[in-house]
Amino acid sequence: MTSRIPTFLLPVLVVLIPATWAGDCKGQRQVLRGVPGYVTDGPGNYSVNGNCEWLIK
Repeated sequence: MTSRIPTFLLPVLVVLIPATWAGDCKGQRQVLRGVPGYVTDGPGNYSVNGNCEWLIK
């Protein structure tokens, strides 16, 4: 039995991606793939004007 993340929660999860992904993204999209689990904001702060984007697959 698998559970799927409801579409309306995706914008919330994008904000909660670990800060380690936030680094200096230079406008590049990070594609996140992996086993089901939880997304957290992680330690530290996001960079100023980072222009980061994530796609959760």
